[in-house]
Amino acid sequence: MSSKLPHIFTILIALSLFCPAGATQVRPKKEKAIIDSLRSESTECRKHGRLEQSNAILEDLLQNYKLSKRVRKDILQGLAINGLLSDDYLTYCHYAELAYGVSDFYRPLAEIPQQEAERPDFDFSVEFVVDSVHVNGEYRGGLIRIPVCIGGKQEWIILDNGAAQYSVISESFAEKHGIKILDSKAKATGSTGAKTAFQMGYVDSLSVGRLIFRNLIFSVLPDSALENPAIDMSALLGANFFRLAGEMHFLNDERRIVFPAHQEDRESNLTMNSKDHHFAQVVIWGDTLRLQLDLGATNTNLNASFYKRNKKRIQDSYTKGVKTFFGVGRIREADVYRANDLTFSACGGTFTKELTAIETIDMGDGIDDFGKLGADFLLSFDKAVINLKKMFLYVE
Repeated sequence: MSSKLPHIFTILIALSLFCPAGATQVRPKKEKAIIDSLRSESTECRKHGRLEQSNAILEDLLQNYKLSKRVRKDILQGLAINGLLSDDYLTYCHYAELAYGVSDFYRPLAEIPQQEAERPDFDFSVEFVVDSVHVNGEYRGGLIRIPVCIGGKQEWIILDNGAAQYSVISESFAEKHGIKILDSKAKATGSTGAKTAFQMGYVDSLSVGRLIFRNLIFSVLPDSALENPAIDMSALLGANFFRLAGEMHFLNDERRIVFPAHQEDRESNLTMNSKDHHFAQVVIWGDTLRLQLDLGATNTNLNASFYKRNKKRIQDSYTKGVKTFFGVGRIREADVYRANDLTFSACGGTFTKELTAIETIDMGDGIDDFGKLGADFLLSFDKAVINLKKMFLYVE
């Protein structure tokens, strides 16, 4: 037996000489598959609001894997995005500089105290009102306003989680209430597709009932960008307000919002993207689709992705017309089909709209986004429970 061993070793050595890459290609391929899998897992964690888990995965990749320059940059960008989504601007600036090599207008935000909310250890509630919106005599639904004490004055401010990342105010509102303006300027695309210049600002304190917010950040826009002939939009409480507020129970018959001391453990049923937009799974015509939850939209509507997906059925069933849309930045008109009695099943409830606008022209929505669930959806039920910190909305 021992006489055959040299012959075997000779064969193995010869194979290694003829196929030197054969033994080294396996590990890189496996490692690439592991890296790709971990990156996908990190994206899924972010999508479901589990930002700490997403960060842990990305940090592990940086420290323990050999990465190409492109992949390394993508991971640094991912960590920067997670910093923004968690309102941690110091972390954002750190990773953005590593990824891009430059600082940006978020730097002043990293130098102010962290946003936070102080809440009592008992339930309390505030009333809300619904502003009816009419355009050219046509009822367009309503938006929810709540009483806010800011700078010693009470204002009724619109709830708009669709104002991603920050709350939004006009320059004159900021001046009236002593909002501190930061040395940071940029441009953003508004809900109607227009680009609008804005600055960042923050307020030391504002309160909603017994809930006190510290250092709440605002995007401060020119008055002209928030002018709206149908409704006063000079102040909007955005996604940062919702996250800090935690759980909110909308008792729609009573027109009250309860802020509970002990928050419920419900299954997460919302997702979000890197732009801080939140989405619900909605069943329409037996098809499960993703619609943005946007309480700053008076009406639930569907976009061009839905139109393309169901073009023949829509053209055969509904009439075409033009609809005027209002939002931050400008007014726009769009060609739409007007769908009668369309049913939306989402978040534990079913909602039937008498008239739903279906847009036909792409306004830059993602391929997997098919429209918006507006305030009309939430208000059509006796009760709705929303918690953007825990990523859920349930209607009853």
